[in-house]
Amino acid sequence: MLSLLRATLGANRSAAVFLGDFLLFWLMNSRITFSNCQAADTVNYRFRQTPEHGKRVFLHNGGTPGFSSSWMYVMEDSTSVIVLANRQDYAPVDALAWNILSLYTPSLMYRSRSLRGKHKMKYARLVTVFVRAIQQKKPLPKGLSKPLRLFLDSENGRGLWNWNFERGYPTAITCVDKEALEQANAYRFLLSAKAEVSYRLTAIVDQKGEVTQLLWW
Repeated sequence: MLSLLRATLGANRSAAVFLGDFLLFWLMNSRITFSNCQAADTVNYRFRQTPEHGKRVFLHNGGTPGFSSSWMYVMEDSTSVIVLANRQDYAPVDALAWNILSLYTPSLMYRSRSLRGKHKMKYARLVTVFVRAIQQKKPLPKGLSKPLRLFLDSENGRGLWNWNFERGYPTAITCVDKEALEQANAYRFLLSAKAEVSYRLTAIVDQKGEVTQLLWW
């Protein structure tokens, strides 16, 4: 399947790059943020930017009943991937778009090997408690920044993650990657649920050790 997508996208890459550039221009000029929220990238309705091993990846997704879409753009490589699907939940669509993008940018290939270490285990436990809190409607764990906690404890915040896990809640959480950013660290996790269902999650941790962002890619 991925080989077929590689060939198809390769033949139409110039068109995809043009469309990606156009979309990026439009999104950057129509961005909406919350001026009183320090975690603006966490609750941005237009597009999101995430650092990934030296690359800046812009992405946007959405959908309606019976339809979902995902768009990703690597600025350094001028590479865009757009996936449209006739299913409502966007979590697998995002994963498919990311996997296709990694064919052109191998450094974006998501890791699967379990990593050990004090801090990796610490944040894996925090993510585990977070997932259980969303699933069982319990208080959120300690270690989240105040802006992130305010958002996640809202109806929209909890609803967002319930929607993301609608194919089944994770039963196993493993840290598979760590990346040092300018003033923070990114810990990436593989979340396994029932057969053939898995999720990705990234925790951005600041210099104080607080989680400032939880991203579902």
